[in-house]
Amino acid sequence: MIDRFYAKFEKFAAQNRLFVKSQTILAAISGGADSMVMLDLLHRYSVKHNKKLHGLHVHHGLRGKLADADQQLVEESCQAIGIDCFTSQVDVKRYAEEHGVSLEMAGRALRYAFFDSVAEQFSDSVIATAHTLDDHVETILLHFIKGCGVNGLCGIPIRRQSIVRPIRFLTKEEIYRYAKTRAIRYHEDHTNRQNHHERNLLRNQIVPLIEQINPSFSDACHKISLAAGEIKSLVDGIAKDAFGEVLRLQKRDAIGLDIEQLTHYPDVIKKAILHLSLERLYHGAAPLNFAEQQQYLDILSRFKSGASLPLRGSIGIYIDREHLIIRKRSEQSWSAIPVQGEGVYENDHFRLSIIRATKAEPKTYADDRNTELVDADTVRGECILRPWKRGDKIRLLGSGRHKKLSDVFIDQKIPHYQKNLIPILVCNSEIIWICGMRLSEKFKITKETKTIYRLQYEEKDV
Repeated sequence: MIDRFYAKFEKFAAQNRLFVKSQTILAAISGGADSMVMLDLLHRYSVKHNKKLHGLHVHHGLRGKLADADQQLVEESCQAIGIDCFTSQVDVKRYAEEHGVSLEMAGRALRYAFFDSVAEQFSDSVIATAHTLDDHVETILLHFIKGCGVNGLCGIPIRRQSIVRPIRFLTKEEIYRYAKTRAIRYHEDHTNRQNHHERNLLRNQIVPLIEQINPSFSDACHKISLAAGEIKSLVDGIAKDAFGEVLRLQKRDAIGLDIEQLTHYPDVIKKAILHLSLERLYHGAAPLNFAEQQQYLDILSRFKSGASLPLRGSIGIYIDREHLIIRKRSEQSWSAIPVQGEGVYENDHFRLSIIRATKAEPKTYADDRNTELVDADTVRGECILRPWKRGDKIRLLGSGRHKKLSDVFIDQKIPHYQKNLIPILVCNSEIIWICGMRLSEKFKITKETKTIYRLQYEEKDV
């Protein structure tokens, strides 16, 4: 039975080309039956096919000594078969509170961030997670109940970029049987029997009832996911090309789309473009349900600058003039930073360097908006870096006239959400520089200038 079982595993891996282009397999191991069986199968596979195998484990800091025991089991199991085990301890509860997401979403985000950080050390790696056929079925059913569209009916993909699911063909029953036959140690999470979790309720009560009507329910779900996958593949192909046409801004925490261009596409492509954007911002973003998709289409059709739509977790949608901004709703407030002459001043959003320069330098930085030269003798007194305030004005270099910062931002087409992140360098309550944008006439270098400061601004892509 064991050899037939392993043969099925090899056949599944070969059919889906899970490891063909990868020499290193990173196995995500929780200590439960699913991941411990996957570890055993991957070890047999790696030995036979001369692949490198490493373990990955995340301690979520939620279950006290039980979580400690899970980590110990994983480390001992990896040591027993002679492979390295990379571990990380994270604070899921704190992350969930700071980002306004559920514990499940927080745990997922932190896990995949750790997996990706390890994968960066191995250019030829693939990350294997222990999702089963039962998980796949539960995901499809959960998405259906919540009103997701075609994307939701695809369930858990066998492969998504660098993530593979090598045991997605196995049922829980088969996993327990294999673990018993191979004497594989594992820990059972007692919370799996608590039905106040959605998945547990499906697994323990709803799916067994459905199977009374259709004993082949898992197979039926698999066929539905295949059909949905074919439709999704077609739509995604069109949406990928369309995404390139409408994309105007792409950062780690934000994507900006051209609304006018976006409205030319049918709703199904608009929704696919949104999901593609979410995927790029949030690793493994869950499909939006029908209500969320409709809200997105509604805000798009209204085209009212300043309108916003909070989505699940930390993602929000904003209309900013002619752009639709999809971004992580991270904390934008920051405290003023005292500035005392030469040095580097920074926070999570930016870095400003003040360096003594020579008079021979001015022409060098003429076209660099992030570098300015000022008369150091005019920068005396109390200096700070701070966010802008309503009513702020600057005496513009060149014209010498005063202009409100709010008008400067409009002229420069700065998105509303970015305004608070742009540092303003101030001396004795007078603005020296809107960093990266406009310099004050008062602080420019002249023929009489004796000492020069070079100001270098760098926006951090966080």
